[in-house]
Amino acid sequence: MADQGLKEGNLSETEIQEIGAYVMPNIPLEPAEIGIVFGSPHSLAPIISTTFELWAKGFIKYIVATGGVQSEHGTLECHAIEAGLLKLGVPKEVVFTESRSTNTGENVAFSAPVISSIVGRAQPESIIGVGKIFATRRCLMTMHKNFQNSKKMFEPVNTFGTPKESWYLHPVFRQKVLSEYQKIPKYLKMGFLSEIELSSKQ
Repeated sequence: MADQGLKEGNLSETEIQEIGAYVMPNIPLEPAEIGIVFGSPHSLAPIISTTFELWAKGFIKYIVATGGVQSEHGTLECHAIEAGLLKLGVPKEVVFTESRSTNTGENVAFSAPVISSIVGRAQPESIIGVGKIFATRRCLMTMHKNFQNSKKMFEPVNTFGTPKESWYLHPVFRQKVLSEYQKIPKYLKMGFLSEIELSSKQ
């Protein structure tokens, strides 16, 4: 697709749009049973506030905060997310945690039994992931590997101060997006992800 441009470090306008649309697809949101929050060691505040807004607006009924890595707050990612949500007013009975994961695949896999216990069946009818914008497709594909029969959506959190359409102008944003574009096919071959058709049921 844009392999030559990646190698040379130059991308055409068409390639920029193609890569951006692939890595960061637009996913319309509908109310879901579960919101799974992908942990991050840094920049948790906007992730927490975005999750709170989804819950407050009725888009997610229950929240599963994930992440077993030490966060910038001095606690595990999941516990920092939980504390932030409770501080904003989310009831404690709404928030669940998964504290063993160290990567995106584990975030979802280790959350699966927690989610099953919440909804009372193997898979939720619908689930919304919340995480960094550049990881949109990878998170969706990871959720699809674990929740084949669930409707999957994603709410991206942009911490770069640059619009998604201008990702290529911000050096760190650009690096993150291009890294995702290159590693997703590799992760797919390794069995870490499942391909997802975003034009149909997620």
